[in-house]
Amino acid sequence: MLGGLVFKEKIEKLIGCSLDDNITTEDETYLIHRDSIVGADQVLHYFNSVAALLCDTGEGKNYLVDVSRARIATLSRQDIGHIADRRYVAAAFRVPERSVSTVWLADQLVSATKAEVRIEQIMRTRVTGIRPREDTDGTQWTVETGNFEHGPFDWVVNCLWQGKLAIDSKLGLRPLSEWSHRYRLALFIRTARPVKCPSAVIAVGPFGDIKSYNDRTFYLSWYPGGLIAEDCSLEPPSPIIGDAARSRVVESTISKLEMILPIARAIYAQRQSMDVDGGWVFAMGAGSLANVASTIHRRDRIGIYQHGTYITVDTGKYSMAPLLAEKAVSLIR
Repeated sequence: MLGGLVFKEKIEKLIGCSLDDNITTEDETYLIHRDSIVGADQVLHYFNSVAALLCDTGEGKNYLVDVSRARIATLSRQDIGHIADRRYVAAAFRVPERSVSTVWLADQLVSATKAEVRIEQIMRTRVTGIRPREDTDGTQWTVETGNFEHGPFDWVVNCLWQGKLAIDSKLGLRPLSEWSHRYRLALFIRTARPVKCPSAVIAVGPFGDIKSYNDRTFYLSWYPGGLIAEDCSLEPPSPIIGDAARSRVVESTISKLEMILPIARAIYAQRQSMDVDGGWVFAMGAGSLANVASTIHRRDRIGIYQHGTYITVDTGKYSMAPLLAEKAVSLIR
């Protein structure tokens, strides 16, 4: 919760500009699917508990929108029918949650890094290992990139996602619980004309969502169709994804989403540009989203782990990155 509340302040300081024009503008709607692995009453109880915690923090005004008096709204069957096919939806709740356009933000982070003259960039390079320098009693490190070596470094911070565990293992560091890598693709669509659409999450289980950033910029995902590969090795090999595979992701995403959210077809029909993109999602948990007992539903096994002057960061969720980065800097200082 703290990571989400301080995300805006800390990321704006890093990129030097406001997030305001690249945040979803309305509260998120959670559509509880008829096949949800958690009942609607349980979901509402959970949401109300989160809202109460937000009100108690005293930090609610720092979020992407003011949540200092967070409230959960239950939608009527009539209201649900305005946005979704009620045959598939058992209940719906509107929560004061927002999303950031990750594509736009990635571009800002790249630009900010390029502009920082104190950062020496070594790009298009794969880190393959790390080892302590023998003549420094483990206080300095050599970073290996294939046949090349870099260093010595006084501190090393491993903030990879895919590949994090493989680098940690070079130092004998292994996770204390099960983990998983999932390669996922989604649709990033820019429409020719505005399409009015709520940001909606279909819950709880292996379903999908739509994010609407400004009525022309959209993110659409359908979990089963976009899940390209799963792997529980330390460093999974990236799959080779051709045009046929991407086409299947598009077809599955649109056809499945529009059954529940008919507006998905209109967004697709109005597309001016579309990218089918994604990558590995790393989590300290495993199992199927369709199983309520799967540890993949947990995201509390995250944080910073220190081994001398080597720091490895498990971000867990996107919104935790700025807070954990600041904590890593504090450790080094």
